[in-house]
Amino acid sequence: LASETDWDSSTQGADYDDDGCQDSVLEDIDDDNDGVNDADDWCATGELGWTSNSATDFDGDGCKDASTEDVDDDNDGACDALVDAFDVGYTGDSCVIVDDGDSDDNNPNLCSDTDLDGCEDCLNGSYDTSNDGNDDDADGHCNLGDVDVILSQGANSVSFYALPSSGNYGVANIFGDAGASNNISKVFGEGSIAFNLVDLGNWVGSLQDVSDEDGYWVISDEASALEVQGYPTSVAGVDYILHEGNNFISYPYFNGNSLEAALPSINDIAYIYGEGTSALFLPDGSIVGSLASVGFEGANGYWFGANTGFSFTYNAPSSLGRYVNHELPQVPVELAYKQSTEQYFYFIQEAQIENMDLVHGDWVVAYNNDVVVGARMYDENTSMIDVPIMGSFTGSDLKSSVLNLTAGYCEPGDIPSIKVHKVTGQIIDMFVTAVEGSLAFSGMGHAIVTLSDVNFPQEVSLHNAYPNPFNPSTMIQYDLPQGSMHVNLSVFDIRGRLVSELVNEMQSGSSDAYSVMWNADTHSSGMYFVQLRAGNTVMNQKIMLLK
Repeated sequence: LASETDWDSSTQGADYDDDGCQDSVLEDIDDDNDGVNDADDWCATGELGWTSNSATDFDGDGCKDASTEDVDDDNDGACDALVDAFDVGYTGDSCVIVDDGDSDDNNPNLCSDTDLDGCEDCLNGSYDTSNDGNDDDADGHCNLGDVDVILSQGANSVSFYALPSSGNYGVANIFGDAGASNNISKVFGEGSIAFNLVDLGNWVGSLQDVSDEDGYWVISDEASALEVQGYPTSVAGVDYILHEGNNFISYPYFNGNSLEAALPSINDIAYIYGEGTSALFLPDGSIVGSLASVGFEGANGYWFGANTGFSFTYNAPSSLGRYVNHELPQVPVELAYKQSTEQYFYFIQEAQIENMDLVHGDWVVAYNNDVVVGARMYDENTSMIDVPIMGSFTGSDLKSSVLNLTAGYCEPGDIPSIKVHKVTGQIIDMFVTAVEGSLAFSGMGHAIVTLSDVNFPQEVSLHNAYPNPFNPSTMIQYDLPQGSMHVNLSVFDIRGRLVSELVNEMQSGSSDAYSVMWNADTHSSGMYFVQLRAGNTVMNQKIMLLK
């Protein structure tokens, strides 16, 4: 009421809110009556008839949200959706118009993904596509949409957790233009292949486009790098439809994960093979092998062995922190071998030297003649270690430098030898017994085996009784392979009636035959039958008592 004199409220800019108090002086410190003092008000002469609060003015700048007065309500540098919808021609430098507008006007860390790399453009509190997430290789592309694969010379098992946002998934776009300058000579997946015809500068073959669902073997003539940048495949989700048998598939996330956490169910999975690693799914629900320890890794391809056809989707890695994949012990230089597309695995159920288990630091090494074709350090904390066994490359299309990498490696049908390189420096030849599967190498597969420095029989066998015919005693001998099993040795008469039970207990495999004497002094002359039941094996033999 006691206002300043000598001024005219009708003069433009003298009393914006028409409250009778002169603007631009201490008499009126809030020219538009929005509750924000002029000194802090970015819109000191803005809209009237409203009051600034958290609901109407998120950033408290005195400019009304949900209006063209404030085109960036959360000051993250991305224009609000209102600007995008009603003021497409807006060219102010206070914000950048993004697709469909700011996805959350009231969150400075959320706005858009205009570069389609799977990372939030305002993750760091302001719009910046070159600083929108973790970037391990500092190339300006966030990890989620940046597939960086270090290719070793020879075979590399890969997949892609991001593919170009352009939708061009052609072999040439993913693996590079064909020709002499491209180190990649061949790429093949499950039932498809692409060749780099150097002379013609073309890719040829049934593999035309890369899929986010599939795994691929990439054959590189030299150590090199492969980089693919684009939109993460996991955003839209990847559904896998597996058939019975072997399926070569991808892992669709940058962040790794354990097998147990990543797989929604393990009921229909028999095994998974990775690049030099594997996991075996046992009937009791446990998972053994190096891959069970390492876990899934981004940009790797995996062979799934399915008991039956089924479909699934990986569980996403935890958002609470990045999964750290366990690293396997580095193979010593003298035991080094090259990765091959042809690989087999021995799962070691039991390994003993002089009736003692191996110790941590011992290396179980596979040889083909005198060539090392695989190695794995023994770990007493692992119920079964898996020893990789590599086969030789095949294909006349490969350069001699690549073919030579696996010269002397296993061919189908070869049975590798196993040696243990002790921490003491001793090298001990081991005898291998198959518990399940074949000892013979094949291009893909596995066997469960036991190892011993003693030569155990390979299978259950029943020796010929001696003497036979006999009076009144005969010696019955039988062999048991390595491991423990229930054994029953009984004698029946010609009518099938039990005459004598000689053995009925758990017994362990032995390098020496078990011997049991049957004294038939109280039995009458005639034909009898010896029956041996050991594990799942049943064997019979005729014997004749003559008095």
